[in-house]
Amino acid sequence: MIYNFLKVIVQISLRLFFQKMHIEGKENLPFRKPCIIVSNHPNTLLDPLVIANLLRQQIYFLANGSLFDTPLKSKFMYNLNMIPIYRKQDMQKLGKRIGNRGVFLRCFDFLRNKKTILIFPEGTSFNERRLRDIKTGAARIAFGAEAEQDFNLDLQIIPIGLNYTNPTQFFGNIYVKIGTPITLKQYQKQYQENRKKAIQELTTEITQNLENKIIITKNQEEDDFLKQVETIYKTRLSKSLHLSPSNVKEDFILTQTIVEKIQQFTRQDLASKQEENERKIIQLKKYLTDYFEILEAQKIAHKAIEKAEISLHLTQQISIKLLKILLGFPFFLYGFLNNFIPYWIPAKVADKTVKEIEFRSSVVLVIGVVVFSTFYLLQSVLFYLFSASPFYTFLYVLSLIPSGFFALFYQTELIKVLHLWRLTRMPKSIARKLLISQKQIFKILDQVCA
Repeated sequence: MIYNFLKVIVQISLRLFFQKMHIEGKENLPFRKPCIIVSNHPNTLLDPLVIANLLRQQIYFLANGSLFDTPLKSKFMYNLNMIPIYRKQDMQKLGKRIGNRGVFLRCFDFLRNKKTILIFPEGTSFNERRLRDIKTGAARIAFGAEAEQDFNLDLQIIPIGLNYTNPTQFFGNIYVKIGTPITLKQYQKQYQENRKKAIQELTTEITQNLENKIIITKNQEEDDFLKQVETIYKTRLSKSLHLSPSNVKEDFILTQTIVEKIQQFTRQDLASKQEENERKIIQLKKYLTDYFEILEAQKIAHKAIEKAEISLHLTQQISIKLLKILLGFPFFLYGFLNNFIPYWIPAKVADKTVKEIEFRSSVVLVIGVVVFSTFYLLQSVLFYLFSASPFYTFLYVLSLIPSGFFALFYQTELIKVLHLWRLTRMPKSIARKLLISQKQIFKILDQVCA
């Protein structure tokens, strides 16, 4: 009952939280078969909510055992279909040793009854574009359930890759890539002969399937470098590949192409070629550093000037944008006054309370649902008391959400105009240096991505 009610709330909330959601491979999700879903885990609470939203059936989650530390919390978690799994750090936190045998038996029972279980096999959440070592728990549960039924259960393991454009902020995009099912029948003989080897090989297959569905960078240094490349080069690359960065799936393809091309470029077999490529990458990093340092010093974001030529003659562009801003100001003011406080509170609470970045967007979403619902209800009641008109109150309620989104869009456009104006005020010598850096960056990247 609680699960079904909250699922409706979550569906509405996710549609409002994300600017765009693209789901690929939804036909691979089984409805009437026992199923284990495995996924990467970049965003603590948001990940299970996104996946649960994909499925018609109820889903059962393997969750951190430390969340079940009181009877009240345990009861609430069980009502949300959470199943506690205890890691070493959870046992240390709870101050007692708890085995997971009972958890496994419960999972076997769910799967025997054709239920769906969600497992994040990395074991914990990391906000990074990498896949941590995959634990063997998913494979052990899958084999255990199948072995109980003499491998006639027809259990399916579904790999899902979650890709957020901005996992810590409101109104980003998400690309969900659902893989084809992994079946266990092929492992039956091997499992019966050597369980440990079969579990390890299935875990390797799960790892490979997940890696194919997300962006993988080697470390944080490479990730920071590649994000700079993506920022400045994605639009240019999209034109040559006839793809659109505004399309969530095509944006993922563009990012994946850049990452793979850079990694291949630095991984040449011939030593002489590798040395030459490494020199080019060092040059590229220097030009990127110069370019973004200039933008930072001038307080200009690349995104704001991306479609503008780097020159001092931008008056016409600014004039057109200013005219649109003046015409839209009354609508912005209406949206701002009706939405600023409930929009501000969740972000402020998250900034004050969240220590781990993986929890931030989850806290913003949960608090936002409560705060926006409360404020919208109070505002609607007050409007009705002043207007005494059900019809106008109904129109007012309908206007709240669209006006809030318009205020966000208006703010973005206003910032772009400010940055364009700063661009016109930039000294010619600095503008020339910026242009040179940009041309050199494009020259090297055109060679890398050819």
